[in-house]
Amino acid sequence: MEEKTAASRLSKRNSLYEKHPNSVDSLGQAGYRFFTQVMLKFSRLSMGLTAGLLLAGLNTVSAAKNVAAADPKKVDADFKFQGEYAGSLGGQYEVGAQVIALGGGKFKMVLYPGGLPGAGYDGGEKREYDGARDGDTVTFTGGTTGKSIFGGKLTFERDGQSFSIDRTIRKSPTLSA
Repeated sequence: MEEKTAASRLSKRNSLYEKHPNSVDSLGQAGYRFFTQVMLKFSRLSMGLTAGLLLAGLNTVSAAKNVAAADPKKVDADFKFQGEYAGSLGGQYEVGAQVIALGGGKFKMVLYPGGLPGAGYDGGEKREYDGARDGDTVTFTGGTTGKSIFGGKLTFERDGQSFSIDRTIRKSPTLSA
C-alpha cells in the first residue's frame, strides 16, 4: 500500500508542475540560471585579480633589474672605506678585516686572525673596533695597536713599526662558470 501512496503522491506532484508555471520546477530553473550567472561573474573577477597580481609582480621584477645597488656618483664619502682588507703583517701573521660603514662617518671593523672568513680564518677569536672618519682617513680605537685606513690600505702601528694590508675584492671561483 505504501508503494501506491508514494506513486499517487508523485503523480499529483507532476500534475502540479504542469498546471503552475511558477511552481518549484520553474523556480529551480531560475535558481540554476542565477547560480550560473553568479559563478560566471565570480570566475571573471578571480581571473582579473590573478592577472592583475601577475602583472604587478612582473613589473616589480623588471624594475629591480635596472636599479644600481650603489651609484658611484651618489654614494657618500664613507663608501670608499667600506669593504674587506687582507694581507700579511710583516710577513709573519696573516690577517683579514671587514670594514662596515655605519653612516655619518662612523665605522666598525672586524679583525680576523689568519685571514678573512673562507680564506684563512679558522673560526676562532675575532676582534671588533669602532672607528670614525676624519677627512680621507678612518681611525679605529681600542686594542694595543693603532689602526687606520688611508689610500686603500689598512695600517697597523705599534712600537714605531707599521704594517699595511690592502683592500681586496674577492670573487667566487664559480662566478661565470
